[in-house]
This record gives sequence, C-alpha cells and structure tokens, in this order.
Amino acid sequence: MPAGAGAGAGAIGVAAASGAAAAGAGAAGAAGGGGGAGAGAAAAGHAAGHAAGHAAANVNEIPVPRKMRKLNDERPYQTPEFALTVQDVYMLRTSVVPDAVDALFDKRFTFKQQTPRSRMMATLYVERHVPVLKRAENHWAALCLLSKHTSTVKATRNRVEKRRAIAKSKADKRRTDRQHAIDQELHGVPVGPEADALLALMEHGDI
Repeated sequence: MPAGAGAGAGAIGVAAASGAAAAGAGAAGAAGGGGGAGAGAAAAGHAAGHAAGHAAANVNEIPVPRKMRKLNDERPYQTPEFALTVQDVYMLRTSVVPDAVDALFDKRFTFKQQTPRSRMMATLYVERHVPVLKRAENHWAALCLLSKHTSTVKATRNRVEKRRAIAKSKADKRRTDRQHAIDQELHGVPVGPEADALLALMEHGDI
C-alpha cells in the first residue's frame, strides 16, 4: 500500500476511535445524570466522526502510482486501491474495453501506434464507465487495459492472417499441380486442327 494510503487509513482509525470514545463518554455522562457533560462529549464524538468521513474521502482521492516499469505488466484488476467489484471487472472485460478498441483503434497497429486522439478518447470512455480508475496516476490503469486488449486483438488478427496465407499457399500449389496434370494429359492436342476450330468457335461463335 502507498505511504499516503497508509497514513490516510491510520487517520481514519484514529478519528473513528476518538469519535467512538467521545460518544461513549457522552452516553455515560447522560446515564449518570451529567447532562451537560454528556451533551458535550456527544458533540465531540459527532465532530470526530465527521473528521473521519473527511479522512476517508481524502484517501479515495490519493493517486495510485504505477508499480511496474512496463505498462502491460501492470495488473489493474488486482490493484486493491481500486477495489473493483465483480461487476466492474466483468463490464470492463466484456464490453467497455473491447468496444473502445473496436470503435476507435486501427486493428493493424499496436497500442503505441494508435493516434494520440484515439488513445485519449478510449481512455476517457473507459474511465467514464468505471470512475475509480481515474485515481490511477497519469491514467495508467485505463491505458494498461486498452494496451493489453489491443495486443490480444492484433495477435489474433496475425494468427488469422497467417492461417489464411498458409491456406492460400496450399491452394495455389494444388492449382499449379492440376494445371500441370492437365497440360500433360492434353500434350500436343491444343495445337491440332480440332483445337484451332474450337478456339475459333470460342472467339467468334455465338455460344
């Protein structure tokens, strides 16, 4: 956990403990007939609880830094500071990120080769649907998810194109072999009178 988050969590704990203690003192004072003291302690407890709420809000605003040197090595889904729900992860994986990549990116290129504007729009789209990712310093979480999905799409595209190229190469070879076989079978035939007559019919006849 980042130092800032640890400090924030500590502040919450202290504030909450103080609020609880003050509230307890207020209750004890009220029970013992010390109405004024009890009211004062209760007010102090309320103030401490209010401070704890502010501390929690501040913790949620602390930027979450990157942990890895390479963007694709980051793991946004496993980053505890984001506290992503199962629904968040499902939505990001199945619709939000794939939709952004499909609509805004050129599948022939890597993530870094996409235009800056396309990357900007995709990042804003992802963070709009899962706002907690905005806490990532310099938007690394959304960028990481987009980069990983782009790599997957490009790798899949490359595999498909490779399979197509292999299939085409095999088809071309089969065609060449069949042409050779037919040439061998009709060796000498296409140059005789029968062939000339048929050729003239193909070129000038009404077939």
